[in-house]
This record gives sequence, structure tokens and C-alpha cells, in this order.
Amino acid sequence: MDAVALSLLSLYVILKHKKQQAKRKRLCCIRPPHASRCALQYGMEIFERYYRSDDPKDLRSFCRLSPRQFDELLELVEDELMHQLTHVRPLLPRYRLAIFLRHIAHGISYVAFQHEFAIGVKTASDICEEVAKPIIKVLDPIHLPAPKTDEWLRNAQEFNALYGFPHVKNNSKKLSGAGAEECATAVKWAHFESMGFLRDKQHQEERYSNLSQSIMEADDSEVN
Repeated sequence: MDAVALSLLSLYVILKHKKQQAKRKRLCCIRPPHASRCALQYGMEIFERYYRSDDPKDLRSFCRLSPRQFDELLELVEDELMHQLTHVRPLLPRYRLAIFLRHIAHGISYVAFQHEFAIGVKTASDICEEVAKPIIKVLDPIHLPAPKTDEWLRNAQEFNALYGFPHVKNNSKKLSGAGAEECATAVKWAHFESMGFLRDKQHQEERYSNLSQSIMEADDSEVN
């Protein structure tokens, strides 16, 4: 191999090596203000201060749950939020849940999270999406179970008894005939409420009644 060929081959190897290094080079995965080992600890200390407070209302103002309610929810989803321990030291499930609850309780943006908890925007987004899935998986069968046939029939009978068409009156008027059919497919028709609204009316009444009762029971338990 002559000197020219050897030089060209050496140049090719050097360029290839530099190209591979450029591919491996990543943008900073941790923002400089968050690079300190203490940054994450200080960020999560915000949650811990509210959690350890003697007044349960402090944590409720932070994430809309009392310490007891937070622990109960964490117990249900903790196994789903566990990550394998590595040198990266992933966030504990309690902190991941706290970040998610903080987001849905007050609508705080992911950009604000990076300053409040010392985590990146992408990390905050991934955490909220990850926590939402097990919460739906665990709580959906408990609080929103699929109704069975007898429940459907009972609900239909109750609806017909309360809001049976065409006996529904609005502004001292009665709907019937073609007007009833048009009203059933429209939100409003000649100042009459639609059937869709009427069907949802009982559900809304029951939902807000149950919600008010749950809030009152939770407040009473905290006081006691």
C-alpha cells in the first residue's frame, strides 16, 4: 500500500470516527439549573412541607387531596408507578403522583413545573401521562363501573317516570308530533330543551349530590 492510499485510508477512519462521535453527542438532557444533586431534593421539599403540615387543609390547597386521601390513592397506584432503580435515580411514585395531582388540581403548565419542581418540561409531561393511565385503570372500575342490564332497565324506568316525553313541559308548553322529533335532535328548538339535555339532567343531579356528600364526609372525617 503506497503512502497516498494509506493517507486516504487514515483520513477516512478519522472522519468516520468523528461522525460517530457527533451522532453520540446529545443535547443536555438535564437543564443546567437542575443539574445539581440537591435541585430535585429541594424541588420535592415543596410537596413534603405541605404533606407534613399539621393542618390537612394545607395539602388540600396544594393538590386538592388530604394526606389520608393522598396515601389511599398512592397505595392503589404505587405498584404501577414503580421504576427499576438505576444510576439515574428515578422519581419515587409519591412524587410522581404529587406532580400529576398538582397539575390537574390547578392547571399549572409544564413550563411552570420546571421551576417549581426542578424537572424538565418533557419530564413533567411524561410523568403526568404515565400517572394518568394507572389512575384510570384502577379507579374506573370502582367509580364508573359498566352498568348491567337490570341497572339499564331501572334507569330507563326512572327516566321515563321523571322526564317521560311528551309529558315534559317547558314554559307551560307541551311538545308533540313533528316538533318533538326535531327537538330530540337539537340542543334548542323554539326555546324547548332537547331530549339529550333532559336525559343528562338526572345524571347531573345525582353526580353533584354525591359529590357534595363526599366532600362533606371528607371534611367531617378530617375534623374528627
